Amino acid sequence: MSGSRVLVVEDDKDLSNVYSIILKHAGYNVQQSYNGEEALEAVQTSKPDLILLDIYMPVMDGKSFLQKLDLRQHPDLHVVVCSNTADAELLDEMLTLGADQVVTKSTMEPGDLEQLVAAYF
Repeated sequence: MSGSRVLVVEDDKDLSNVYSIILKHAGYNVQQSYNGEEALEAVQTSKPDLILLDIYMPVMDGKSFLQKLDLRQHPDLHVVVCSNTADAELLDEMLTLGADQVVTKSTMEPGDLEQLVAAYF
């Protein structure tokens, strides 16, 4: 849905910028954070509808972010983990902590990203 708010939480600034460009072109309001600590602040200030969350980041990783984020305070917030990790146990844990979905970012094409995000609106 055009105008919906997406928070991209990704420490790879080039990849974060690519996601942002694609999603802005599709009509979304996009904010970028480069670690979980910045993302926690952004959730409070910008009230995103969807978070695209990397796992491995400096300062605060995606797992710690999900552990600190109180999804009960944000019942309409969706979290999609975008990672290249093959650690199935960690990915399962991310889902247990409240992520809606886990996707492999290395295989995601621009059209896949648009479809992924559109599915939540």
